[in-house]
Amino acid sequence: MASESQQEGLPLSPWAERYGLPEHNILPDDVAFHRDEQGTGVFRYQNEVDQVFMSEMMAKMKTRVFHEWWKVGVSNIGLRFSHRGIIPGGHERAAPSAFKNDPPSHPGWMSRLLYEGELIVPREDTWFPFLAKDRWYDWTDSAASPNPQVWSVDDPAVWEVLRIALELVNRVLRTLIADQHSFLQTLVWGHFCPWDEQIRLFGLGAAGPPPPFPSATLLISYQEYQRHRHNTDQEVADYMEAIAALPREAYVKRINQLLETHVWTFGQWEREFGRTLSGHDNIIVLDCGLLRTLIEGEITLAERSTLLFFLVKLMLHELAHSIFGVRAAELFGEDWSEPEPFIDFAGSAEIGNAFEMAVWGGRLQLGTPPGRNMRPPLGLISENWPYPYQAAAEGERSGHVAGHADFAPGRTIELSIVTSEFISRMLSETFWNDNTIPRKSDNHFHRFPLFVSRTPHQPTAHIFQYINNVEIDKRRDPDTLSMLEKIMVREWKEREARLLMMAALPVLEHSLLRTKGFTFETETYTPSRSAPPGAREISIGDLKKVEGGYTLRASRFFDPMDRPHQSPVGFDQMDYLDQVRKVIQLLATYHGVISKPWLTEILRVEKNLREEREITGTSGTYRTSGTWDFEVPEYDPNSFIAFITATGWTDVDRDGVRI
Repeated sequence: MASESQQEGLPLSPWAERYGLPEHNILPDDVAFHRDEQGTGVFRYQNEVDQVFMSEMMAKMKTRVFHEWWKVGVSNIGLRFSHRGIIPGGHERAAPSAFKNDPPSHPGWMSRLLYEGELIVPREDTWFPFLAKDRWYDWTDSAASPNPQVWSVDDPAVWEVLRIALELVNRVLRTLIADQHSFLQTLVWGHFCPWDEQIRLFGLGAAGPPPPFPSATLLISYQEYQRHRHNTDQEVADYMEAIAALPREAYVKRINQLLETHVWTFGQWEREFGRTLSGHDNIIVLDCGLLRTLIEGEITLAERSTLLFFLVKLMLHELAHSIFGVRAAELFGEDWSEPEPFIDFAGSAEIGNAFEMAVWGGRLQLGTPPGRNMRPPLGLISENWPYPYQAAAEGERSGHVAGHADFAPGRTIELSIVTSEFISRMLSETFWNDNTIPRKSDNHFHRFPLFVSRTPHQPTAHIFQYINNVEIDKRRDPDTLSMLEKIMVREWKEREARLLMMAALPVLEHSLLRTKGFTFETETYTPSRSAPPGAREISIGDLKKVEGGYTLRASRFFDPMDRPHQSPVGFDQMDYLDQVRKVIQLLATYHGVISKPWLTEILRVEKNLREEREITGTSGTYRTSGTWDFEVPEYDPNSFIAFITATGWTDVDRDGVRI
């Protein structure tokens, strides 16, 4: 039976359904979404509309695609685990339990069946010891409502998700060892000591760059050593040559040694998906919100794959911190609390980010914020690190080198979308069993970006003001694209119709700040039933947790035809509607061949939205439209239209020949 709102003829938005919002509109019709009841301008983070704008802000911030961030969804259109075909990425949206209750009758059951049949098979007997089930500690979420919730690997639903992720972590690590990946060599064996000492040992003298702060340290790779080998201290040179000749078995032994006391557990933070607590047996804490979404969330197969792969990259990122934390403790003692080292004189120091850049080709960001009630992920974005726009502040323990070339004007900021095709290949048993790819880790595990943005850094401007949109990478040869990539390219080009949706949504007139706050709490982690006999409870005090600090920036409008990179003051939805007309006028000017049903529907909705906005005026700026009734036209392979100078809009065939 149709809902009451549908019976009244009011539009049902898929986003309203997805986020559990009122059915009668695209978003709740709440004119106070941009201020609290007292008018202080501090947004209510748990308010439904605040969360929608928060999700949009995080999508823009994490994806850097800003005013066209919605296009990222194209990358999730399909999964391709093997040559057996493409699985629709958005066909199924349900928690795993739905399939266990009544699989054959559930929408998308066949896709799910194919998905699970192609997925990597966990083989726990091949795992590194530090990945095993007995290394996990329980955590009680006391803030969960209405009753505290215990997170444990003894819960089959939790372990079902974790064992897939841990299997891929194991395979990636063993592949990096088998391929003798240069970064893993540096992480495990690279020469590590204070910055000033490295300058002396590698014979750089006065030519060596000064330390950014007195306690700064350096981690030197074999590749960097080769640049200075003729001036390097003989003992250090002997050490560097020795690590280059180490067999693969030595890597396995050393990593197991470094992580001999490593354990895992669960936690909940507003701003973090994971954290490594060095000095406490190197505990890695994983976000329960991410796991909850994988276990209970009604998400698509593409979203499930993206979150699962993100969990894998998160585990590897934190393991890099753990590995180096032990190395630092070996050299400087257990109480060492200085910042992590700069690698090969880089501009920033962050071991996990450096690992991601070396292994995946960029720092991977999820287009949704962490949290207890985490929203479905928009997509996964890769960005080159160190970030050129990250100001290199001088001062003690800044983590950056002021004036470094990594932050210089003109340095390329490169963003790319990590497609579900790549993610599904990483999760595929077929890829890992393919003997025609002997070195799996080459070319960042054979990731060739399709949607890319490259922008020269402008230090005097905010990145929001000059970043280029993500577009189809012109460096890719169209003839070499896979079938799924060709489908994504076609869909990417067709998403310009989303301008209409922007004209139906509210506009946030003023930026709003949620003040950053800090709390210090004590957390207790208890051994799971799988833990070995004698395992003890771990209690850690004064854990710093950050809350708030987010800014909801005012809405911005960009006109790529007339006002690129400029957001006018006082714009409203009419500007978006004008943009629709400009696009159509451009197509007319160049006699573009357009689908007639699509053009007809776009013009109809544009007219209705314009009439409504003209009636409401500026008071309607802060409201969603009540007339959003766009309907996807029926596919008609023979109905096209083009603007011909002599006759105006005219029916044509797909080649533009007048009918």
